[in-house]
Amino acid sequence: MRTPGSTLAVACTSLFVIGIFSGALGPLLPSLAVRLGAPVDELGAMFTAFFVGALVTQIAGGWLNEHVGLRTMVITGTAVLTLGAVGVAASPDVPLLLASALVFGLGLGAVDISANVLVAAVFSGRRAVSAVNVLHFAFGAGAGLAPVLASLALGRWGTPMPVLYLAAAIGLANALVAGRLLLDRDVAPRGDARQGVAAVYRAPSLWMLALLLFLYVGGEMGVGGWTTVYLGKTTSLAAGPVAVVVSAFWLALTGGRLLGAFLGARVHADALLLWSAGGCCLGALLLLLGGGSVALTVAGTLILGVAYGPIFPTALVLATEHFPLAPSRAVSVVVSVSSLGGMLLPPLQGILLERVSPLASVGLVAAGTAGMMGALLAVRRAPAVGGNSPRGGGD
Repeated sequence: MRTPGSTLAVACTSLFVIGIFSGALGPLLPSLAVRLGAPVDELGAMFTAFFVGALVTQIAGGWLNEHVGLRTMVITGTAVLTLGAVGVAASPDVPLLLASALVFGLGLGAVDISANVLVAAVFSGRRAVSAVNVLHFAFGAGAGLAPVLASLALGRWGTPMPVLYLAAAIGLANALVAGRLLLDRDVAPRGDARQGVAAVYRAPSLWMLALLLFLYVGGEMGVGGWTTVYLGKTTSLAAGPVAVVVSAFWLALTGGRLLGAFLGARVHADALLLWSAGGCCLGALLLLLGGGSVALTVAGTLILGVAYGPIFPTALVLATEHFPLAPSRAVSVVVSVSSLGGMLLPPLQGILLERVSPLASVGLVAAGTAGMMGALLAVRRAPAVGGNSPRGGGD
């Protein structure tokens, strides 16, 4: 039976699979480097391939959602990302690994746009903020479990790759049942609304939201992907405790999503974003001050995780509120630009960490959090495009 609850459940399962993949990337890097005979920093190109794929379908996502349908896009995207996960796990060489990461990214981009817009449309007002945060809680749950599962698989089978096969199995099962459980919503502009679509692309607030998510995604993936190496260079922690810290970061992000779901029903999206951006600045400051200190580094990493948690889902809801004439187009733009952050910033952070200094790598994270705060303050001063107040969502 197709209900809002069943729609949210399918969307959450797709995001859970994406979370497992994302959370496993960092812990998988050393094993992949050994298996493929490649330097670890060379495998940073996998982040780029992953986000190039996502960027392609995210750019096209607004148009595709309007012409193909949100429901079809969720199902197709889930099937494609499942194929990519199998490819990454089984790749015998670096070119095939990068190609598989690209395929996974294509599926991720389709799901990322369509699932978020669908859940925001099925629910409404502040209920949408809560529901979309629950959706991304599922991502955090997958990302938090992945490092622990990778460690267990490594101990039992000598390889962490079964984690990706698990993600693929869940994704395949979800794609098979999604057609019977997903609602659909028409997001195509009608009549006079078509004339207002161009105004969406000209709005400075759209590009400030895009900058916010560019910096957020780059920072989140950079912290999640490079904390293993960073802790190894700056502290005396062994591999086991380091894996726990990385897992704790993703679990803290998951907790932040739950907090966002709770607060989203009580405060407006832009207020929740302001609190989150402030927490990110605090966490990044602790990283800057805590080089060599396990306590400060772990505290900063966990605070970043909690504060990062609500940002992406809440910003997407804010985009649909600011641009009611073309919500799918607006979400497509901001998510597409966010993928550029994932493509560019984590590899840059790895280069700074390996070739400049650990302090330079966390300096990049800190600069990103400051930029997020500036972009958000600019969005808060901007009016909605299309006649609705950005504070106008009902309960």
